[in-house]
Amino acid sequence: MSEHTEWEARLGRMKQALEVWLERTSGDDGGPPRIEPGSSLAGDDRLFLGHPVSSVAWHGLLTAVEHLDFALSAMAATQTLYPSAYFTALRAGLLGASQAVWVLAPASRKERQLRALEAATTNYDEQRKAYGAVPTSTPEAQAVVADARARLDRRLDEVAAAAVALGVDPAKARNLKVNATRVIELAAAQAVPGKVEQAYAMFLWRTASGHVHGHPYTRLLQLRSATVVEDPDGRLWARPTTNAVEIGTAASAVFMITNKAWALYDQRRVNQR
Repeated sequence: MSEHTEWEARLGRMKQALEVWLERTSGDDGGPPRIEPGSSLAGDDRLFLGHPVSSVAWHGLLTAVEHLDFALSAMAATQTLYPSAYFTALRAGLLGASQAVWVLAPASRKERQLRALEAATTNYDEQRKAYGAVPTSTPEAQAVVADARARLDRRLDEVAAAAVALGVDPAKARNLKVNATRVIELAAAQAVPGKVEQAYAMFLWRTASGHVHGHPYTRLLQLRSATVVEDPDGRLWARPTTNAVEIGTAASAVFMITNKAWALYDQRRVNQR
């Protein structure tokens, strides 16, 4: 069996396993799994109910499952290996899965809560910026946007108060931020230590960022010397390509970190601290 064929089979097995996660995140069974009273997550959530630890983890799982399913479903349906599109989808899934692992993994409740507050501040701040970009052609629309931004300012103040209660310096409490690269590093080290997927998670994060932002170096990395063509006038050109091995390794990194996220989520929502 060739490496290409082996990865095609492995991607198929990932898709089968993914069906269980899709059912859990579909909402058809009444929404997210219950956080059991007295569980680790129930205790975590009490600090800040507006953006609790469980919600940060659940949103990460939703993001991971949706984007992983999209990439694998599109590949199976189109039978086309798009050079960049799968990697951009898998990058989003990687960040979602990693965020769930990152917020759930620490043994310390205080650290889990602090990470959730970092996610909350980042979320509210980005939402505030988004409202600032909304076109407002009437005084009424301007008032709606101003009210929304003011509401988010109050939310940021509430997050800061919760952070101070955890011992964060009041001067820094309103400026907590998620460092996405660090989130990926920590989650990969937690979920797939020493495996090829640990290194490939960071490679996917970096190179797919190039695809997302339109940097040409990522496509240049996908040029194969055998495909280089020289025109009669001396012009060189080539078409970027990818293969099932590259996509499969990226998908495997996302899949394995997502699997770790589910294990942590179920452990913390049921078991006591």
